[in-house]
Amino acid sequence: MGIREKLTREHILTRLNAYGFLECENAMKYLLHICNEDILSMQAFRYVYSEITECLKNHATDISRYGFAKADAMSYFQDLKLLRKELEFVISIIHS
Repeated sequence: MGIREKLTREHILTRLNAYGFLECENAMKYLLHICNEDILSMQAFRYVYSEITECLKNHATDISRYGFAKADAMSYFQDLKLLRKELEFVISIIHS
């Protein structure tokens, strides 16, 4: 099984559900209400990738406002950053 098959709709929904940010909620709503297939289209990968990127830009760069120690915040966002890298990889190999 390749990475594209691993990154199913349900898999991504489960991982995004751990975060309460608006951008993650937007991506989840898109996956739940727009995507009917478990194996996602390039458009779906790109949309989820853009929402995660926006989320990290908005929330992971200025962690002091949440009162987290830097190490705790880095750990908190670790899986979201990993998911973004996985999506970026899938987009790059499918697009080329």
